Amino acid sequence: MILGDLGDLVIKVERPGVGDDIRTWGPPFVGKESAYFLSVNCNKKSTAVILKDPKGANIIKEVACLTHRSEAKRWGTAHESIIP
Repeated sequence: MILGDLGDLVIKVERPGVGDDIRTWGPPFVGKESAYFLSVNCNKKSTAVILKDPKGANIIKEVACLTHRSEAKRWGTAHESIIP
């Protein structure tokens, strides 16, 4: 939450067709989404990806490669198979 508030690009990967369960936690609701979901996911982009599909796995690898290598290592998210 804080990284998005500070202006970083935060991409949330959700399950296709279902999304995040907390979208339905409520009331209160804003439209079809719970106010809680909106509050904890503000400033985030979201996408749905099937990780078992090779295309989906490739998308995640491409997104991970957008992370600067030194930052990925600093946060402990670098892995040789994703970020060389």
